[in-house]
Amino acid sequence: LLGALSGSELRQSWHYASLNGKLALKMNDCLKAVTYLNSSVNLNPLNDRDIYLLAEALLKRNNFDPARNLLN
Repeated sequence: LLGALSGSELRQSWHYASLNGKLALKMNDCLKAVTYLNSSVNLNPLNDRDIYLLAEALLKRNNFDPARNLLN
Protein backbone atom coordinates (compact mmCIF):
# COMPACT_ATOMS: atom_id res chain seq x y z
CA LEU A 1 0.00 0.00 0.00
CA LEU A 2 2.77 2.45 0.89
CA GLY A 3 4.53 1.62 -2.35
CA ALA A 4 1.41 2.47 -4.33
CA LEU A 5 0.92 5.71 -2.40
CA SER A 6 4.53 6.80 -2.75
CA GLY A 7 4.19 7.00 -6.51
CA SER A 8 1.02 9.05 -6.46
CA GLU A 9 -0.04 12.53 -5.47
CA LEU A 10 -1.33 11.05 -2.20
CA ARG A 11 2.27 11.06 -1.00
CA GLN A 12 1.59 14.64 0.12
CA SER A 13 -1.43 13.59 2.23
CA TRP A 14 -1.69 13.05 5.95
CA HIS A 15 -2.75 9.44 5.25
CA TYR A 16 0.66 8.65 3.77
CA ALA A 17 2.50 10.33 6.64
CA SER A 18 0.28 8.56 9.16
CA LEU A 19 0.86 5.11 7.68
CA ASN A 20 4.62 5.64 7.51
CA GLY A 21 4.67 6.94 11.08
CA LYS A 22 2.75 3.93 12.38
CA LEU A 23 5.04 1.56 10.48
CA ALA A 24 8.16 3.28 11.82
CA LEU A 25 6.79 3.11 15.37
CA LYS A 26 6.08 -0.62 14.98
CA MET A 27 9.65 -1.09 13.73
CA ASN A 28 10.88 0.87 16.77
CA ASP A 29 12.37 3.61 14.60
CA CYS A 30 11.18 6.44 16.82
CA LEU A 31 13.08 9.20 15.04
CA LYS A 32 11.43 8.38 11.71
CA ALA A 33 8.07 7.91 13.48
CA VAL A 34 8.32 11.38 15.02
CA THR A 35 9.10 12.88 11.62
CA TYR A 36 6.18 11.23 9.82
CA LEU A 37 3.66 11.59 12.65
CA ASN A 38 4.56 15.24 13.10
CA SER A 39 3.90 15.75 9.40
CA SER A 40 0.58 13.91 9.69
CA VAL A 41 -0.52 16.03 12.64
CA ASN A 42 0.50 19.23 10.86
CA LEU A 43 -1.56 18.23 7.82
CA ASN A 44 -4.54 17.05 9.90
CA PRO A 45 -4.52 18.57 13.42
CA LEU A 46 -7.79 16.81 14.32
CA ASN A 47 -6.25 13.34 14.01
CA ASP A 48 -6.24 12.40 17.70
CA ARG A 49 -4.77 8.95 17.10
CA ASP A 50 -1.64 10.34 15.45
CA ILE A 51 -1.27 12.98 18.17
CA TYR A 52 -1.26 10.17 20.73
CA LEU A 53 1.19 8.10 18.68
CA LEU A 54 3.45 11.13 18.22
CA ALA A 55 3.49 11.63 21.99
CA GLU A 56 4.29 7.93 22.43
CA ALA A 57 7.21 8.15 20.00
CA LEU A 58 8.50 11.28 21.75
CA LEU A 59 8.33 9.52 25.12
CA LYS A 60 10.35 6.62 23.72
CA ARG A 61 12.99 9.19 22.72
CA ASN A 62 12.89 10.69 26.26
CA ASN A 63 11.42 13.96 24.98
CA PHE A 64 9.06 14.33 27.91
CA ASP A 65 8.08 18.01 27.69
CA PRO A 66 6.98 17.95 24.03
CA ALA A 67 5.04 14.71 24.65
CA ARG A 68 3.31 16.22 27.68
CA ASN A 69 2.40 19.34 25.71
CA LEU A 70 0.77 17.23 23.01
CA LEU A 71 -1.34 15.36 25.53
CA ASN A 72 -2.53 18.44 27.44
